[in-house]
Amino acid sequence: MFWKRKTTGPAPRRASFRPTLETLEAREVPAVIELGAAQAIDATAAVRYKSFANTGSREIYVGKPDLGVGANRSEVDFSWLKPGEYNIAFSYDGATTLTTTVTPAPGTGGSSKNLLYTLAAPLTNLDAFEIILADRHGAGQVNVTNLQVDGVDVGTGTFNGNGQVQSWKFAAHEVADGAFTFTGTIHLSGTFSGGDEKSKLEIKVGDAVGYNLPELPVVTPGADGFTGEGGVRFKSFGNGSTSGDVYVGRPDLGIGGANRTETGGIIWETDLAYSFTITYSQATNTLTATIAGKTVVYTGLTPGSDGWNALRIDVVNRQEGNTVHLDNVEVNGVAVGNFYSGSGGNTDYQSWTVSNLNLNGDFTITGEMTLHGAFSNSSELSRVEIQVGHRS
Repeated sequence: MFWKRKTTGPAPRRASFRPTLETLEAREVPAVIELGAAQAIDATAAVRYKSFANTGSREIYVGKPDLGVGANRSEVDFSWLKPGEYNIAFSYDGATTLTTTVTPAPGTGGSSKNLLYTLAAPLTNLDAFEIILADRHGAGQVNVTNLQVDGVDVGTGTFNGNGQVQSWKFAAHEVADGAFTFTGTIHLSGTFSGGDEKSKLEIKVGDAVGYNLPELPVVTPGADGFTGEGGVRFKSFGNGSTSGDVYVGRPDLGIGGANRTETGGIIWETDLAYSFTITYSQATNTLTATIAGKTVVYTGLTPGSDGWNALRIDVVNRQEGNTVHLDNVEVNGVAVGNFYSGSGGNTDYQSWTVSNLNLNGDFTITGEMTLHGAFSNSSELSRVEIQVGHRS
């Protein structure tokens, strides 16, 4: 998956303080999922930006595949400048209209073009799209940056031509909703010569054949109806406690012995973002947590008869003036959100449940934890805990 953060290697990065409360209301989160190259997509809408050498043919197509067939498209002339940057938008209104707009970025001359195509009927069975980037002019280069669908990054958002034809395929809830908008920036440099199709960017949208888009996780405040059967706890943020800094095991993690494995020796620093990874291997029945260069493994969890379909996330900060942030949390590469402790005090014990998950097998949870302020030597006044289990 393409969202995952680094979990080992470089030191944690310096983080900025964010004082606002986040992720306290029930909500769904977006998901764009990379598919394998062999996944077939039955495309029913497309846009093509081409002829970067300005050969005299139409430079922009929008319509239904195959766009190479004139009856399938609307088309318009456009003059590409090199070097040049062009902001693009490709949208579907959920009814019968496809629209694309190309606008020169500041510093690039020229004017905008807008092009519409009217479909015979509304599009159905949308859940996937393909990005095709051709860059076959040896002296010219085509790159795409900031590519998003409905404001959500597609992959890293950056696609490089690298002198060849490349394709990337994705599934997305953003297109499955029935209306969508793709945005991004085309970067042109060097010299382009003849050949309308030697270099181009094409976006095709349709149905991923035989693929079922997974349901989105849902985040709700509180932990009503949740039963935890495995977990990880990060704690002792004041560095003065003799107890462990990381616990991995089964709830209650506060009970030692057979309930947990632990490690110490971490010197927690404030204003640093600590990347973490939590993984479960069904084959070995091991839950593993990695943070701040430490890896802790626990073996012997016992999933209940209902299986695992949810997480519980606790971000606890019961010390006035301090804050604890848990950011960029993802489950198997799908974004879940950011979680904030509040500004401290006896009542700042925040819990959320992430439901609508399928954790009955191997899974990976990633994110970043950031501490702000001066923490006391108490091992449990402030902590982060993530549990896996079942929500009824």
